[in-house]
Amino acid sequence: MRPEQIMKMSMDNALIIRTGHSPVKEGQYIWYKEPDMKNLVFAPSNVPIQSIEIVGFDHEAKFKKKSTNGDDELL
Repeated sequence: MRPEQIMKMSMDNALIIRTGHSPVKEGQYIWYKEPDMKNLVFAPSNVPIQSIEIVGFDHEAKFKKKSTNGDDELL
């Protein structure tokens, strides 16, 4: 196909290109428009619950220097 033919392709068509195989021009399978797929019911997926923990930032700890005698000093 020429590039202009690809640009003019209908939205209902798809061009499938895979390494080592000839290109295939086919109609798209839109699963949510198919009657057989509309009646297909799956169990809800198990999504883990995420918890957000807000930790405060200690500005003084960033600038403290550990001394050898155990006392912290500000820089």
